[in-house]
Amino acid sequence: MREARLVVRNGKAYLKVSFLKDRKGPEVKDGIAVDINMAKLVVGKDDGKYVRIPTHLEDAHHYKSLAESLQKYEKRWKEDRRVLRRIRSFHKRARNTLEDSAKR
Repeated sequence: MREARLVVRNGKAYLKVSFLKDRKGPEVKDGIAVDINMAKLVVGKDDGKYVRIPTHLEDAHHYKSLAESLQKYEKRWKEDRRVLRRIRSFHKRARNTLEDSAKR
């Protein structure tokens, strides 16, 4: 037994008791390490056996940052059709880049 508290609520007494149990963690037989970065995804068991899979997150992040910079630069970007079209095209490029990399 770890702790016991006597609590009174609305004229009724409650005894709260908490127990501490010893639990064994799961036994690990074989594992795989996964490292996810902006440039690549690395999957492997040890330093000798691993696979590097390139991701295009940097490219998509670049397009998103370009769209955000247009919004910061132009004060009335919501009213200007050309700026809106450019922002949409950057978002579309980012989405297409991520979809293409997911299909590969």
